[in-house]
Amino acid sequence: MIFYPNRLPPRASVSVRADLLSLSDAQLTMCDNLRRSPAGLRTIGGFERLSAPPQVKRVLARLGETLYFHAEDGLYAATGEEVVALVNVTYDEMSAARFDDGVFVGGSKRNYWVKGASSQMMSVLPFKSVETACDRLFGLSYKNDLHVSPAAIHDDWRNAVTINLTTDCEAVVAAKSVLYVLGDVCYRYNSRALETDSELRVIGRGIGNVQRESTATLGGEAFFAADTGLYRLFDGKAERAFVKLDDLFNYEGAVACGWGGMWILSCKRLGSVGANDVTLLLDPASESVVGAFDFGFASLSCFGNVLYGVREGEAYRLVPHSGESVFKRTNIDMGSKNMKYLDKLTVRVSDDCVLCVTSKDATREYFVKGSPAAAEVKLFGCGEEFGVEVRSQNGLCLSELQLFAHTQRETV
Repeated sequence: MIFYPNRLPPRASVSVRADLLSLSDAQLTMCDNLRRSPAGLRTIGGFERLSAPPQVKRVLARLGETLYFHAEDGLYAATGEEVVALVNVTYDEMSAARFDDGVFVGGSKRNYWVKGASSQMMSVLPFKSVETACDRLFGLSYKNDLHVSPAAIHDDWRNAVTINLTTDCEAVVAAKSVLYVLGDVCYRYNSRALETDSELRVIGRGIGNVQRESTATLGGEAFFAADTGLYRLFDGKAERAFVKLDDLFNYEGAVACGWGGMWILSCKRLGSVGANDVTLLLDPASESVVGAFDFGFASLSCFGNVLYGVREGEAYRLVPHSGESVFKRTNIDMGSKNMKYLDKLTVRVSDDCVLCVTSKDATREYFVKGSPAAAEVKLFGCGEEFGVEVRSQNGLCLSELQLFAHTQRETV
């Protein structure tokens, strides 16, 4: 045995490294305005405020250059900077289905056919959810009847067929020629067939409380949220989807739409109360989170591949690849619970950014210039865990982010 009289034994340094861009779904949702891409993490986009009526609840539809809004005091049309009131009646809820020659708006008191700055009241019962498929319009009434319009006739319901549903339902959504009626019991309906109840078939039971504004259609599939989880509709079947997210999020009050081949879902983090506080970009193929905004929306919609959202009574449109982006990682232990001493961080980023590194004793900021080459930042500090944050004001692509440190161990 070797003795070291009058001094401590020598200590050997052990290097440790962490690839901070290797993110789980949960870690990605802590970032803001970033999504996965082949090149790394890239800015999704910034939201630009629209000319709209006060206290907007939902962007209902777009026909040409005209947007239609459900606001606190009624139905509005906006073309450029001009905003026109179409219906000055307070509605709790509105939904819409767009056709080439107009928009059908279902409301909690009346239904309307609108085009440009004009509106026509419809005689059919109020609808809580409307959808179009195979050039027909389908309306779900508050009496839980499914109303089917004659083919290619949307402003005259005298020859419409009514199908009584035996259970309470919340929404209708279409994928190709199949219409789905959603509630605790879910149905499928062949919208190409004759309008008879014989075409209505049960495809799921015990679904729970369906969130009416959470539906989205992506290709031949549709998606929706219920208080029991997320669901996929395809081939006339209803199945659970994105099950691994159940431990992270609460879907009551969730809103959604389809955009860019993704399901955009705004919901609450588990344990949160009140308004939605996170917006997820979900990839149906991998059933994973591919991006996130660190804030929520009261309503989401997509028209002409443009994403619209409503927050705190204001309407917004997404401008791709712009806006402030924030990458955030906390509780980085680098695979060891021992005390660690920071050495450096390597970062490859397309645009100028501010880098913040938090250790046991302090948080230090560094400016990093955007460059195709990786930059090396000398670090100071120690701790068992660290935090790293990257902020950019004008969009970025973050393709490398590695943290280096060392531990010490006794040798004998």
